[in-house]
Amino acid sequence: KGGVIHLLVVSGSQIALLVGTVMNLGKAARMSNLAIFIICTLFNIGFTIATGADPSILRACLMAQLTLITFLYKSKKDILSVLLLSAFGLCLINPRMLWEVAFQLSFAATFSLIYVAPILQEKFKKFMPPFLATALGVTIAPQFITTTIAIFYFSGYSLVSMILNLIVLSWVEIIVV
Repeated sequence: KGGVIHLLVVSGSQIALLVGTVMNLGKAARMSNLAIFIICTLFNIGFTIATGADPSILRACLMAQLTLITFLYKSKKDILSVLLLSAFGLCLINPRMLWEVAFQLSFAATFSLIYVAPILQEKFKKFMPPFLATALGVTIAPQFITTTIAIFYFSGYSLVSMILNLIVLSWVEIIVV
């Protein structure tokens, strides 16, 4: 009821942490880009399968894989293209997925983290410390974008969710790591 259940489910942040950690370990071990790509791919797909491969995990898995391809070929990463290609790929696999609430919330939240959060962070940095501006931007952006979807599907919105998310979000990330 407090609007923090999303922090308890497996999401893209766990895949990002997993793939990022494996990639950094591979770089530290001076492995080839191809070896890092293969190991990250195995972890990415294994984690996705192990967690049930719901739409938000599939989105994160596909985005991570597309990002890994840009790493492998040393090309410039265009995050919007990665997000849109992920949506397109998932809709090719299952066109009905477009109408699933998990799909809609996942893509809306990810879009907000990519485009809305940085704008909010810059605005907040004018009158608060950078660490607080970042935390606030990352907390408010997804809620701002996903609130209408949540109200439509769940017929309500928790007024304390933004405050609870701000408090709990950093702890969840530390626990996941």
